[in-house]
Amino acid sequence: MNLFVTVKTGLLYGNYNYLNTNIMKKIILFFAALFVFGNNFAQTTIPNGGFETWGGNGLFTQEQPNNWTAALEGTVTIYGSYGLPVHFYFGTKSSDAHSGNYALKLVSQSIGITGMTSSYQFPGIAQIGNAEGFSIPMSTLTTLAGLISNIGNGQLDSIPFSMEDLQSLSSLTELMAPGIAFTTTPAHLNLWVKYLPQGNDQMRVIAFTRNGRVPVGYGTYTSDGAMPDYTPITVSFSNALEACDSLSIIILTGGLNPDPATELYVDDVTVDFTPDQVGDRLADRFSVYPTPADGTLFVHAGDNNPYQCCLYDLTGKAVMEEGQAVGHSTLNVGNLVPGVYLLRITNRDGSTTKKVVVR
Repeated sequence: MNLFVTVKTGLLYGNYNYLNTNIMKKIILFFAALFVFGNNFAQTTIPNGGFETWGGNGLFTQEQPNNWTAALEGTVTIYGSYGLPVHFYFGTKSSDAHSGNYALKLVSQSIGITGMTSSYQFPGIAQIGNAEGFSIPMSTLTTLAGLISNIGNGQLDSIPFSMEDLQSLSSLTELMAPGIAFTTTPAHLNLWVKYLPQGNDQMRVIAFTRNGRVPVGYGTYTSDGAMPDYTPITVSFSNALEACDSLSIIILTGGLNPDPATELYVDDVTVDFTPDQVGDRLADRFSVYPTPADGTLFVHAGDNNPYQCCLYDLTGKAVMEEGQAVGHSTLNVGNLVPGVYLLRITNRDGSTTKKVVVR
């Protein structure tokens, strides 16, 4: 990159030093910004996104893709201190790749405990990051089965994925894999997939960033259509380019009790940092005021398209939902605990999230 700065000699001496100093400050700040963004973006790539290296972290007896977890291994407590070891492997190395030598193949597994009547067909699950194993009671295992059912079954096709789902899934992720260190929320997660569903199975991809325990950006993708050839899919994040400290990616082959014959191949997982122009326009289209808000929060739309509002606390729990509105909307926040909240506004063009403060 070449940067040319011209200072005209016709400037008065009294202003020359002042202007020259300001120009130099801007140049320094410009290059400092390039340095910061260059370093941040250099640190925000998906490790082993092509699934070329395998071996795992030593916890699992079956080979795992490096930097990813495609298995569940630990102990399920039946009663007292009596526990049974469990090993569930969803992912294997496949030479059927989009590029390179290998891809990740995911299939479902039957999860049950010997001597117990409860048994579940869990979808194939892959997560970014290395799991550390788990020790959980049987009741938690059945709760996780219900969670997978809620976020993946065919009956929920028409219901948008919510931040409450995100929080539940976040708890599941903390149990298994913590994600990876990340510094900037991407605009998009990009994958190449080949999906061979059976019955009513759905593929789901869920991705989110956090800063500490606070959700920053999130995105989901769902499809029940067959993709017999490798197909690119994109998951768009809310709050692109916001600072974060971790990224989680969860890939599911279906919901609860999926068909054992369903197969999902994943390869070439990448991210990019170019925000959607639609998302930018949506953010500019809505005004939210006042913030801080003492008792009433107003939302004003810059057009006449219907929209809906949902307010979340920083744990991801929905604390207020407003039905369809046009133009102006009023939210009574006087009964809420003072603090920071996230207001998600959704219309036919997509959604945008704005931070609000209640006092």
